[in-house]
Formats: sequence, structure tokens, C-alpha cells
Amino acid sequence: MRIYLAGPMRGKPGLNHAAFDRYAAMLRTYGHDVHSPAEMDRARNVDPSVEPSEMVVRALLRAGISRLIDPSTEAIALMPGWEHSGGSWLEYEIAEAIGLQIIKLEPLPDHEP
Repeated sequence: MRIYLAGPMRGKPGLNHAAFDRYAAMLRTYGHDVHSPAEMDRARNVDPSVEPSEMVVRALLRAGISRLIDPSTEAIALMPGWEHSGGSWLEYEIAEAIGLQIIKLEPLPDHEP
């Protein structure tokens, strides 16, 4: 299944890339094709140690939404804390409106076994 991963980024250490990476890796172990905004940031050379400008945030959100609405995307996976993120709320509303499966992810353990 092709899944768009959504969760809080702004105001989080490292733009929450570490959490996005862990959830993307977990979903991939189940055979899913995952689109992660953190990976999109890296592809665009966004420095996670610096809060991006509003112009950059808007550009990244537009790019993410285009992936979300791509006809091949089947689901959105919402990371814990998504409800405190304006961007994630927007992505959730769009996903719901276009009939994507909604997956609410559980917190991951703080350490790897």
C-alpha cells in the first residue's frame, strides 16, 4: 500500500525527522511504499537544525499535498501528536475528503530492541 506519513514537524527538535524516519522504516517492514515529508526535506536540502521560513514551509506543504492527492496514494498514516500540527490537520482533512484510508499510529518505543 502507498502511504503518506503525516505528523508534527515545526517546533520539534530536528524538525522531527528522527521520528518520521522511524515510522517510515516501521511501515516499510510491513511492505508499504511510504512517502515521508522528512525524506522530501532532505531531497530539497532543508537543514533540520533550522526552522524553515514560512515561504519554505508553504512550498514543502504544497509538494507534500501533491503527493498526498496523487492517485496512487491509498492511505495517510498519522503519527502521534499530529492533532497539534496545522499542516497535519490540513493533510488529514484532504485525505478524508478524497477517501484515503486513515491510519492512526501508536507511539513507538524509545529504544530499538
